[in-house]
Amino acid sequence: MNLLIEFLMFVLALPALLLYMVYSMLSSVAEFFGWTFMPGVLCLHLGVTLYALGRPDPSVEWETIFQTVAGINVAGIEMPLVLVITGTAFLALGAILRLKSKTTVSKS
Repeated sequence: MNLLIEFLMFVLALPALLLYMVYSMLSSVAEFFGWTFMPGVLCLHLGVTLYALGRPDPSVEWETIFQTVAGINVAGIEMPLVLVITGTAFLALGAILRLKSKTTVSKS
C-alpha cells in the first residue's frame, strides 16, 4: 500500500515539477529578451507554420485564410519569409538591447 501511495505522489507531482521547470526556463529566457520575446516567437512560429502550409492547389474552389495569408507577397517576398525575418529581428533586437544595457558604463 505504501508503494502505491508513493507511486501516486510521483505521478501527480511529476507534471507539476515539469511545468515549474518549463516556467522557470521560459521566464529566464523572456527576462533576457525583454518585451521582444513574445512578438519574436509568435512571428517565427506563424512564419514556419504558414511556410509548411503553403499555397493551395489552383484547382481548389476555396482556400483558408491561412493559405491566403501564406500567398501574400510583401515587396516581392512571400509572407512566411517576412514573418521569419521579422521574428529573428525582434529576438536580435531584444538581445542587443539587453546586452547594451548591461555593458554601458555609468558616467558618474
